[in-house]
Amino acid sequence: MNKTNWHHINIILIGSILTITILSLSTKILPLPNQIDYLISIKKREDKIHYEQALSAKPDSASLLIAEPVKAAHYMNRNKGLNQFFDALDSLSSNAAYSVHIGYFGDSMIEGDLITQDVRKKFQKAFGGRGVGFMPVTSIVSTFRNTIGHKFSENWTEYNFNTPLPQGYRLGPSGHVFMNQPGEWVSFSSKGNPFNNAYVFMEPQTDIQFMLNTDTGTIHLQVPYTSGIQTLKLPLGGTDKVTLTIESGEALFHGISFDSQSGIFVDNFSFRGCSGIPLANTAEQVLQHIDSSLNYRLVILQYGLNVLSHGSEYNWYKKGMQRVINHIKKSLPNASILLVGVADRAYFENGIWLTEPDIYKLLKIQNELAVENDIGFYNLFSEMGGENTMVSWVEDSIPKLAANDYTHLNGLGARRVANLIYEYLYAQYKMRKTL
Repeated sequence: MNKTNWHHINIILIGSILTITILSLSTKILPLPNQIDYLISIKKREDKIHYEQALSAKPDSASLLIAEPVKAAHYMNRNKGLNQFFDALDSLSSNAAYSVHIGYFGDSMIEGDLITQDVRKKFQKAFGGRGVGFMPVTSIVSTFRNTIGHKFSENWTEYNFNTPLPQGYRLGPSGHVFMNQPGEWVSFSSKGNPFNNAYVFMEPQTDIQFMLNTDTGTIHLQVPYTSGIQTLKLPLGGTDKVTLTIESGEALFHGISFDSQSGIFVDNFSFRGCSGIPLANTAEQVLQHIDSSLNYRLVILQYGLNVLSHGSEYNWYKKGMQRVINHIKKSLPNASILLVGVADRAYFENGIWLTEPDIYKLLKIQNELAVENDIGFYNLFSEMGGENTMVSWVEDSIPKLAANDYTHLNGLGARRVANLIYEYLYAQYKMRKTL
């Protein structure tokens, strides 16, 4: 038999073996749980492939998501949306009287000053400044926030993103506005950082008389009625405790900002359960007025955990966040915007915790928003470790870095994330200065 015939026989034999193997695999009946896990893994891989394909389609834009070290050749494509913030950091380094605020907006992931307190500490160590920044009048997290003491009387009337807003009332950056009755008060105590400057942002409805109590004594302040938003600067001078009482009159209060004369300040604007989309309902005029006093040069948007819904599509979210980005650019024109991608979050299926597959779809949408609007993007999911990081932070880390809901960070996990975000921003800033 010649070599050609043996070659044909070999091909036939190999083909027969492959056919038998494929048939045996195709007729194998898997137990139902394994079939479900298999289908889930296929769907998860498909979403991940689509996510990765989206990145490879636009190398310069997609590089915003990649966690590799910064390459100078790609710097301007990656970070041009942060240049206004970096210019402000230059001014801080050269001007001892200059001050800058960062507005850090998020959901329950940052409430109680989680993440923001450590970002603030890092920036203030590098660029100066003392103070926690913007505070609401009342807060559902006042009892467990450890960066400032916060107490208030019981009869404040609060309106926010989730309540009907009376005609003529406007929401400020916190998503809240507060109406007083005569006699209402709010009190703050420092925790290692005495209060130097404080600015009260309000819309008087009548003439108002305040009583200000500090460590050094009591003074009375009068604010005549003027339509529109007003700023009252409180003379504090290094006190550790401030109590502001409205003796007479009424006003709509947006909040109080605590800072020093110069440096950098990070304002925590957390709103539990928020998707980020309601930010478009904040009042442009209120934001602009507060910006004229506080000088916002960076807005950080960290949302997504309340958006994820297993097996959903997210074009509605993209449209809503596009309105938010347009609104911020118009209201705070001197501020850069950094969109922080959704963190890892696990879901429970067939007795185990796994990364929510929809994270890849949401990250793709968030990256598209950043690319199309020339704003910064930070892929927190990738930087914190990627797939099943949240599971590891709950089950394997000693001590734990996340809560048992496999969604929220604890204090240690929040500190790790804060360090990642700060180091990213600082590295980009230093890279810019070397180009």
